[in-house]
Amino acid sequence: MLLRVAACGVCGHDVLARTGAFPLSKPPFVMGHEIAGTVVELGSLVKGFSPGDRVAVTQRISCGTCPTCRAGRDNVCVAGAGFYGEAISGGYGDFVVASARNAVRVPDAIPLHVAAVLGCAIGTGFHALRRGKLGVGESVVITGASGGVGIHAVKLGRMMGLKTIAVTSGPGKAAMLHEVGASHVIVAPDFNFHEQVRALTEGEGAEGLSVQQDGIRPDGGIAVLAAQRRVEPARPPGCEGPFATSESLSKRRVGPRAALPATTHAAVWPSALR
Repeated sequence: MLLRVAACGVCGHDVLARTGAFPLSKPPFVMGHEIAGTVVELGSLVKGFSPGDRVAVTQRISCGTCPTCRAGRDNVCVAGAGFYGEAISGGYGDFVVASARNAVRVPDAIPLHVAAVLGCAIGTGFHALRRGKLGVGESVVITGASGGVGIHAVKLGRMMGLKTIAVTSGPGKAAMLHEVGASHVIVAPDFNFHEQVRALTEGEGAEGLSVQQDGIRPDGGIAVLAAQRRVEPARPPGCEGPFATSESLSKRRVGPRAALPATTHAAVWPSALR
């Protein structure tokens, strides 16, 4: 279907793409993957949408049939039309194409300029915190907390009743993070913050960690080893990447892209909107 773009966010990914950091972003191309707008035209096979519908989209159009999509990881599908701003023209233009698989209706109460960042800046932290399965009152460490994804993760963590420990690189960002709801702020320009986290958690350490990492490919993984009292299965359904194996260490909340990438498939959006 064809969408008329109402708003498109400027993501840090776009800034890096301009520098040539991503090999698939080759000029000339139209960037922008944080998109919201209205439906203008529908293809003959599209069901469930009508012209005039207000929608937001996830960052890529997936195929819906490959093993990755069937496992619920359509956000890293490489068989579909692709990622906005790379394989297909993005939201910096007046119009974009979308699919019923990557578009979600937006309630009238949510302005489209707000809905535009649901799939990336907001959806990333939401996905990570959901995957963390943290309970009310538990602690979560959020790195890169002053960035677009991080600041929304701090806000979401507070709404979920978590103790949010925000990590940032500069002291000038600390006041802003407190204002948006961080329980504690750690300034760590060298990314060395483990001792401060333990001090804030009575020596126990945090129950969750949200790490922002741009250097992982779509099918890559992050292995985190941590001694934990609670143990979950080593390999969640649909995860295909490598896992660290050790009988003495738990794999709770650990797996390929456990807190990454930013968004999950459109099925989680209704709960995010609520």
